[in-house]
Amino acid sequence: TPVAPDANIIELASKQLNLEPTTELAINIADKDESKSIAYTKTLLEKEGIETSEENIFVAAACKEKGIAFLKGEAKVNIRKLASMPKPMSADENKFTVAVNGNKYHVEVSYGFDKDVNVKSVKKVEENKNIISSNSTSSVDAENEVLAGISGNVFKIYVNEGEEVKSGQAIMVLEAMKMEIEVNAPKDGII
Repeated sequence: TPVAPDANIIELASKQLNLEPTTELAINIADKDESKSIAYTKTLLEKEGIETSEENIFVAAACKEKGIAFLKGEAKVNIRKLASMPKPMSADENKFTVAVNGNKYHVEVSYGFDKDVNVKSVKKVEENKNIISSNSTSSVDAENEVLAGISGNVFKIYVNEGEEVKSGQAIMVLEAMKMEIEVNAPKDGII
């Protein structure tokens, strides 16, 4: 050590551990202990009838009696099993087609999704050949658009179609890169 240890601490440790003070390296002291040697570990493995491979020597040396029990196949396996495993969704059970203002969106709910999915109304959607793509919106639609500052997944929707909103009111929450970002109404109006 760069500084000599406190003599009072050395004396106290010597009494508590029943060891004489030393300046010898701990690794050199451990090498003198026969029970920590590879030869000793090999004899333990041979006595138990276990192959003396490098892996088995390591397991037995590191884990002592528990390692030997493990290698013999007698170790207790401490794995907690789930009381009720959730059944995985079938291939199409988690896939939906959602129509919003005549636009169709294919939605997939991921396995392990822990939020409730509330379906407000279910209607059979007719194929509409006259759907206007989002790239060719009219000027009326463009002035009423609500633009998000970042692309992400819709995490929460606070207002429903037909509800009144005030400028600055939170209307939905987007989730992107583990962040939740509120999207606010740019002006007073009806959703």
